[in-house]
Amino acid sequence: MIEVSLEGYQEKQVLLARDRGTENYDINLNLKKNSEDPRSTDLRLRQEKLARSVAQASNLINNKRFDEARILLSNLIVEYPQVSVGFDLMGGLAFLQRDLKTALGYYERSLSINPENVETRQMVSRLRGMVQ
Repeated sequence: MIEVSLEGYQEKQVLLARDRGTENYDINLNLKKNSEDPRSTDLRLRQEKLARSVAQASNLINNKRFDEARILLSNLIVEYPQVSVGFDLMGGLAFLQRDLKTALGYYERSLSINPENVETRQMVSRLRGMVQ
């Protein structure tokens, strides 16, 4: 018995009968693709939820519906604490409401998650100058 496996495909077992004439065999197999791995499905769903939440929060902020945006973003940063964009949006929201210390705290948290973000670094620098 021979087992054939390939990542992303269903494993297949083949039973070879002895052929007295030769020890060589030609085998052709069609492997079926596995249904999608549940972990990748969960990840994709979480990414879609994050993208929808970010877009919705941005829309709420643009329409000056700050209380609704704050609630949505508070939930977002609890569910995705290692994603900097939620903290950037909370910082922007606090900045628009002239709560500079709170804005600075959110932007600093965002920068600690993603230190390569130039815009966030600029906001932190600007807010530090305004708060002190």
